[in-house]
Amino acid sequence: MKTTALILLSYGAIPGPAQAQPLDAPTLSLHPRVACKGAGRPAPRTRDTVHAEIAGAPASNIDLNGDGWCDWITPLPYPTNTQGQEYGARDAIVLGTANGARTFGAAARLKQYWKKHPQDLGNLVIPDGTTGMAPPLVAYAGNDPVPYFAGLSSAFPEYWGDGDAYKVYKWNQEADAPRQVSNSEFAAVMKFWQRRYCVGKNYSNQDFMNPDDKKPDHPLEIFVCAPWVTEATLRAEHDGAGVKTFLNGRDDL
Repeated sequence: MKTTALILLSYGAIPGPAQAQPLDAPTLSLHPRVACKGAGRPAPRTRDTVHAEIAGAPASNIDLNGDGWCDWITPLPYPTNTQGQEYGARDAIVLGTANGARTFGAAARLKQYWKKHPQDLGNLVIPDGTTGMAPPLVAYAGNDPVPYFAGLSSAFPEYWGDGDAYKVYKWNQEADAPRQVSNSEFAAVMKFWQRRYCVGKNYSNQDFMNPDDKKPDHPLEIFVCAPWVTEATLRAEHDGAGVKTFLNGRDDL
């Protein structure tokens, strides 16, 4: 297996101030205010899609970058040994457009972004960085068409007893790439998913480690209920206390 950069150059989240302040929960929904266009259409067969076997696969009903067009999000395994097939983030995510499909994160655009925001170097998803992709979970804040999402991971198709195995991202328009969110946003989004998917459920550790056995379409709906995810959420909430975001205190279900 060739050596490639990991999807994130730094695995750490954005540090927050040490002084704790009350953290507002978000106004979040599982659904966008307006559905994206082009759900279910096959991706055109191009040099950017053919090698990932995305061509012919139906587009999702998720618009990750908020341009109004549904994107192709393909579950792909992270290579577990030197014989495994490697996939980059550009294989897992192909953006929909009015004219078909395109890849994200052009090198010139990323270079310009990092020149302006050098502190953000480790928080953007690298298009060619090796990754796995689970069926994503999404959450929409108010009228914002750009969702928070989880799915990119060096764990999938495994789930591990590690609450940090699946980060939360949101599309950065300036860089044209997913960006790992702050600790406070991670905590708020995870708590929202836990309220939606975990209340009244009685899962075992085996369910958490192998959630695809019961819900093959949405394994992360079970994984977010794991106690180690709750621990990671509490750590992020503590570390991110005092980081001010636009999210407020109500759930829009």
